[in-house]
Amino acid sequence: MAIKYSIGIIASVLFVACTARKTSTVSVVATDKQEIEAVQTVAAKPDYCSRMEQAGLVEIQTLSPNIKVCLPYGTSENFMGEPMYETDQYAYFQKDVAAMIVQAETYLHEQHPDYMLLIYDGARPLSVQQKMWNKVKNTVARYYVSPPNKKGLHNYGAAVDITIVDAYGEALDMGCGFDTFDSVAHIDNEKKLLQQGKLTQVQYNNRQLLRSIMRKAGFRTVSREWWHFNACTLQQAQAKYKLIE
Repeated sequence: MAIKYSIGIIASVLFVACTARKTSTVSVVATDKQEIEAVQTVAAKPDYCSRMEQAGLVEIQTLSPNIKVCLPYGTSENFMGEPMYETDQYAYFQKDVAAMIVQAETYLHEQHPDYMLLIYDGARPLSVQQKMWNKVKNTVARYYVSPPNKKGLHNYGAAVDITIVDAYGEALDMGCGFDTFDSVAHIDNEKKLLQQGKLTQVQYNNRQLLRSIMRKAGFRTVSREWWHFNACTLQQAQAKYKLIE
């Protein structure tokens, strides 16, 4: 039985919620040497961010603030029904991988100046992979989550789950949502899905746009997930990067 995840339907709502949390404020009262009170806007980062930065990873919005981030695995709006990360607001990558994403953004803006990239997932610590596996190992979802002993490119900060949003923050219609565990999410049968009416021409074209900019930036696709892109092979990542614990 196919498992269908609703993030494609609620992507815009989730994105707005992420944005609101990221701009939460903390009031800072002026010292008695000052005649007025100052209020600073402070978005306190969780400890998770410090650990990722200490591992040499870069937060994508430090390179391009226009790239949007909303991590479903940092919320309960995912197929496991509970947060896996400490945050839904910060996506980390290896430095060269982050640069590739920024390059993809440049290619996108060349064609559609008002469009933006929205990241669903980036670097994933092995501890989180274990947590995810523990949650799904006795369910049919285990076929879609790699066991920790296999290790994947997310665990090296060399993979990204990504889509495109328009000027209003609405995710482009890709025919199904992020983490849809069904053949309609596959990219190796899209022409057939189009012929069968399971994808519209608009949905097909949106997928083609996403793949074209990502491939031009040097990313590789995977057959079962339109949203997933790898920066290199697993063997290359193992030789080049440290595993994120």
